[in-house]
Amino acid sequence: MTISNSLRPSSSSHAVLILTAAFGEGHNAAARNLRDALLECSPKCPVEIHDIFQESYGWRHELVRKGYAALINHLPAVWNQIFEMMDKTSVVSNSARAGLLSAAAERLRALLIKIAPRVVISTFPGYGVLLDLLHKNGLKRDYQSIILLTDSISINSLWYRYYADVFITPNRQTSDVLEKAGIPSQRMVSLGFPVPLAFSKIATKKAPPLKGEKWKILYMVNAAPRKAPSIVKYLLTLKNAEITVTVGKNKALRKSLNRIAALRKQPLEVHGWTPQMFELIARSHVIIGKAGGATVQEALAGCTPLIITQIVPGQEEGNAQLILENGAGALASKGLQIVAKLREAFAEDGLLWKKWWNAARSLSHPDASLNIARFILAEQIRS
Repeated sequence: MTISNSLRPSSSSHAVLILTAAFGEGHNAAARNLRDALLECSPKCPVEIHDIFQESYGWRHELVRKGYAALINHLPAVWNQIFEMMDKTSVVSNSARAGLLSAAAERLRALLIKIAPRVVISTFPGYGVLLDLLHKNGLKRDYQSIILLTDSISINSLWYRYYADVFITPNRQTSDVLEKAGIPSQRMVSLGFPVPLAFSKIATKKAPPLKGEKWKILYMVNAAPRKAPSIVKYLLTLKNAEITVTVGKNKALRKSLNRIAALRKQPLEVHGWTPQMFELIARSHVIIGKAGGATVQEALAGCTPLIITQIVPGQEEGNAQLILENGAGALASKGLQIVAKLREAFAEDGLLWKKWWNAARSLSHPDASLNIARFILAEQIRS
């Protein structure tokens, strides 16, 4: 696709500004991976990542972030109502116009003036309203505005209600949703979700374990940690599987799971935060985890079927839809259900698992970060 002359920025800077937010790991993951890809393609390209909300509000932002996490884990129905309100009303725009986001707007204004970016990329839907507000208040839009969507299909209108030169979507299904909402196809390009660069360099061919080997299962505890001990207990009943669990920075949960394995005298590999997550995904036959944007797209990048344990209402429903409607995994929220799905998938030499794997492979974009970076750099040259 090309951008019309009327949309070309006039800034002489070649800097790229990436805007993210800590409300769900997918936004930050996309920002980091895209930065790495831009530097891989153009090492001298000035790239900065900023979380304007965290930088502007400090401890108040942290309270809101923790409140968001509590809602999606304990009161998902309440979060769903908030999600729909933001989608169907002008509450966010009205709040911005009323000055409730003035600190964030001023911080963003200062950054745009200081950095003078050629391209501004938003991986979080809240920035469209701020950029539009600054533009209406006289700040020249001398940059190219790109929205990089981090979820699939069930897209809140905050992503596309405000101006952008280009919308980068993770898949064709999401582009179709935006087109039905009135976004011209000429302003959209489907390039995938920016996963870690390592996915573009690893072999994703998988096969059922050979005689004497075991199925490799990766359980990613990135939400609802209170359910993890029960799920692990059930997973340890599988005699033909090797179980790996990642718990992030939750040290208490890590100790609890190791204690469970010791009491049951069953091997269990438990990781805290690890930069080698892509290796764990690539070697696994099945991933167990929530339907977050990053989780789903990294599983697909590794051609690894996903058993979904949790779906945050609103933004994650489309991610789950992508997996389930294409047959790249299953839905199971409790330990007994998860084990039943695994046994079904592994039966008959992995007959069902092979179908899952083929579906995951058809949705896989392991080189998405590089493709997105090349697109952005090409647009810089054209502009």
